[in-house]
Amino acid sequence: MSNRHTPPTDSASEAGSDPGSEANGDTASPATTDRRSALRRLAIGGGAAAAGVLAFSKTAAADTGDPLELGLVSALGDAAPNNTSDDPTHVTYTGTSAALETAGLSVLGAGAYVPDPATDDPAADFPAAIGGYGDATVPLGVHGSSTANAGYGVVAGNFAATAGLNDATDTSPAAMLVASTGTHLRLVPLATETGPAPGKHEPGELYYDGATLWFT
Repeated sequence: MSNRHTPPTDSASEAGSDPGSEANGDTASPATTDRRSALRRLAIGGGAAAAGVLAFSKTAAADTGDPLELGLVSALGDAAPNNTSDDPTHVTYTGTSAALETAGLSVLGAGAYVPDPATDDPAADFPAAIGGYGDATVPLGVHGSSTANAGYGVVAGNFAATAGLNDATDTSPAAMLVASTGTHLRLVPLATETGPAPGKHEPGELYYDGATLWFT
């Protein structure tokens, strides 16, 4: 009796060596074919892993020039922050104002829904460079805040020239339009001081301390 053990074969080993190998006198054994198959699988798997590292790895360097990845959030000071850039990013709209008005959409928009002019959505009446669209899921349309005492949470400006405007027919520039079916503006005090907050004040300021509306 023989104790020789015949190694298991797969479809590749049953077929023998590569086509034409027998004619060249290079007949591969089943074991050799198994090793070749394993090496091919290892090479493919290794290549896929390397591609994954190239596609998904993050470094501490700014990702300037890379696509913006959605759903990535990192804390301030993270050793490998996501979606970073050391250059400004700008989207230039090359369409027409009529196209924006027809679509009812802003050049760049975000929110829980898309304004639809077909449903008489009032938000579709104000397409802009940037649009924030809130609903029950995301109640606030736009948030702006600052932790600098000389900063502003939101800046609204209209820098149109006024020279030569006709008082009877030309619209005077305005920095902000506030439209609402209810209250147009609500002032919410966050400080505990009575009267204007500490610090230098400029003419034209409004301050509400919870009881009195102050104007400078």
